[in-house]
Amino acid sequence: MKALMVDEFGGIDKLSLKDIEIPSLSKRHVLVKVEASSLNPIDIKTRRGQGAANHALVKLPMILGWDVSGTIIGCAPDVTEYQPGDQVFGSVGFPGLGRTHAEYVAVHVDHLAFKPTTISHVQCAAAAMVGLTAWQALRPDFLIRKGDKILVFGASGGVGHMAVQLASSLGADVFGTSSLDKKEFIQSLGVAHYINYRQTQWSEYPQDFDYILDTAGGDNTRALLPLLKKGGTLVTLLPHNVEEMSRLAKQQAKQFKFILMRSDHCDMACVAKLLQTGAMEAKVSQVLSLADYAIAHALLESHDLLGKLVLVPNLKRF
Repeated sequence: MKALMVDEFGGIDKLSLKDIEIPSLSKRHVLVKVEASSLNPIDIKTRRGQGAANHALVKLPMILGWDVSGTIIGCAPDVTEYQPGDQVFGSVGFPGLGRTHAEYVAVHVDHLAFKPTTISHVQCAAAAMVGLTAWQALRPDFLIRKGDKILVFGASGGVGHMAVQLASSLGADVFGTSSLDKKEFIQSLGVAHYINYRQTQWSEYPQDFDYILDTAGGDNTRALLPLLKKGGTLVTLLPHNVEEMSRLAKQQAKQFKFILMRSDHCDMACVAKLLQTGAMEAKVSQVLSLADYAIAHALLESHDLLGKLVLVPNLKRF
């Protein structure tokens, strides 16, 4: 099979498309024929020796990719949940390796869910990691209540635009930040109150949010904490002085959490239901062939995209 490999950590020139053996199946694994996978910032970070390389023992060369949507063509003997022919999707293997940028991938059944029937493999692959991260960050089963005042900082990004839709579907009063050129986009997703982060000073933000999702990290995380009301919660996706931030939040009678997304069947199934009903939908920027990996990585590094990049093995060009 063909697979996108990282030969050594570094730039795009360290990537190559190679012919390797189709993976064998360990216990509780299924073999998935990849119909689509998608890129995330973690692909870029891991290629450079960061990202998943900080969370897992990584041996080079390795296959990149975590998002997948495809068809099961084989099951380990102890697998009863699925059978060949089932269509599945997921953000798999994280915080370890997913190895989905290939024609076939072996996946643990605990990381998959049945593919929604109402949308395509391309849309499922695009939604997997960003949808799962948004779900685990907001945890609507116990955090979000109707009418809660929520700020999504970085609302036009991958996780941000999914979080906006999820919060809106739960009846939250959603505030969202983006650059001016993406204002209409995030408003179309459910942002009721737009904030231009490039022109708005921190002192001009509301100071009584129930919940803030920080998708940007860095110095923004500290600046966002005072915007919470007492008892409010700030969740960041990027670690920044976690112990210090937790201490500051406690002093202010607030909560601070760092969320590292983890592959999980139950959470993925919840995301599948939202995708099935249209409550969440991933914006797809471009669909490229797996052979166009260099173009895809360059586009993602440009930070000039609106939506996800999806890779399709053997994409037919017309």
